[in-house]
Amino acid sequence: MTDETTYMSLRQLVERTSRIEPLSPADFDRLAKSIDSLTHRYISPTTLKRFWGYLPTNNEFIPRRYSLDTLAIYVGHKDWNSFIANIEAGGDSQSNFINDRRLHSADIAEGQLIRVIWDPDREITIKHLGDGTFTITECRNSKLRLGDSFRCSALIANEPLYLTALCRDGKDLGDYVCGRVSGIAFTVI
Repeated sequence: MTDETTYMSLRQLVERTSRIEPLSPADFDRLAKSIDSLTHRYISPTTLKRFWGYLPTNNEFIPRRYSLDTLAIYVGHKDWNSFIANIEAGGDSQSNFINDRRLHSADIAEGQLIRVIWDPDREITIKHLGDGTFTITECRNSKLRLGDSFRCSALIANEPLYLTALCRDGKDLGDYVCGRVSGIAFTVI
């Protein structure tokens, strides 16, 4: 299943994840940077313009597998095949099983770093300390701070991230949610 409807679904998820509706060359530049920042895989703004239909092509544009894999990873899937399988399984319905879009803390190695982003322009890097406990090693535009620690059972792309037992300077601050409305995006560093 690689028809225009599938491509349209991918474009919509990329726009939702990035919070960028690409309408100008500058938007495509920002989108390319956002994709590279989260996935560490580069897609040129020109390729994105072709995929969105912003640039005219002589014939029907068929994106390369690398581009499709990268965009699927960006929206929280393992790869393009995983994205298609999710759609074929009814991934657009209100209720569904979570497939390749999640990362359980039990599957994260101790010491592993994960970058998490959410709207508007929030970003943290967290380090797994083991047993579902994490600490923040980098923080940008968030109420969270360097050195904060918390517990988390799973990260799920495009869903809120719930931090339990948030602790700052030895003081329990309670629970905290990141991306309550639009969810988060994450990548293992």
